[in-house]
Amino acid sequence: MNLKEFAARIDLSVATVSRALNGHPIVKPETRDFIVAEAARLNYTPSSAARRLATGKSGAFALFLELENNLMREALFREFLVGLFDELSRSQSDLIIKPTRAGDLADYVSFFHAGRVDGFVLPKPAVHDARIEHLEKNSIPFVVYGPAPAGATYSYLTVDNGAAIRDLASLLLDLGHRRIAFLNDDPSYAFASERATSFENTLRARDLSVGSGYLTSTRMDERNGYQIVRSLLERSDGPTAVICGNVLLAEGAYRAIEDLGLKVGRDVSVVAHDDVDADVPADRFRPGLTATEASLAITGVKVADFLVRLSAGEKPQNLQEIIAPRLIYRASAAPPPQ
Repeated sequence: MNLKEFAARIDLSVATVSRALNGHPIVKPETRDFIVAEAARLNYTPSSAARRLATGKSGAFALFLELENNLMREALFREFLVGLFDELSRSQSDLIIKPTRAGDLADYVSFFHAGRVDGFVLPKPAVHDARIEHLEKNSIPFVVYGPAPAGATYSYLTVDNGAAIRDLASLLLDLGHRRIAFLNDDPSYAFASERATSFENTLRARDLSVGSGYLTSTRMDERNGYQIVRSLLERSDGPTAVICGNVLLAEGAYRAIEDLGLKVGRDVSVVAHDDVDADVPADRFRPGLTATEASLAITGVKVADFLVRLSAGEKPQNLQEIIAPRLIYRASAAPPPQ
């Protein structure tokens, strides 16, 4: 069934139906609701070509993956992509994923001005991110998935990284720990910088400072979690508690503690951010892993919603959200040994 046939079936003009299905504000809400309901009942879906002709929009968005970041290897990022794909599919939009090199910005402009996409997702922003400056300068729509500075005028969605680390560190301090290590990502990334600052500030508020070698920057995987935690615990002044930037690091931390003949919780407390990982759920650790929770599939859904609304003309300042993480207390966190 084409647009003309569908309009005839519901006894409305082609122009009215086209405007309603493409979100034109001139159509009354009750008329739009009727047309959408009838489209669902009659299983009518406008073709992408028709949508492009009617709106001047491509109905597609792009995510350029910088090869240096290896984001596709991260299970947590793949979970974000699931939510992003699902929600864009529901809105009949497409997602183009294209590998690129860091600093190669020309493709953003050429993709947009060639009409191939209506905007971009920018994941894992740097503290000083050339992509953001470049897209703002060229008036190209985008949504940042990650932290933004105060007063940002662009659209972004992020988990409150500072709150997550503050809550984890505060819990350990309240339990009596004073030698606390934090395994973090590269602080040139905005989220990791936010976490490091929060860790330092939380200790400072208790008149404590970060111990030598206790704040590390590493690729956040199980192997590095093992190596770093084992090295720290072999010191005479080893930590009594470890904060891991994700559950993969925590996996390695658990294994290192066990290989040294120690027990998680009893001898060394372990806590982590990024609880919701379908591959490594925190509640399956033994003992259960104390962690902050922020569903990455849900963040993918929200970013997709922001993209569609931005493309429809909504102001980017109205599409900004900071998601508060939730702390889940489990047996991996306990008072330090006496």
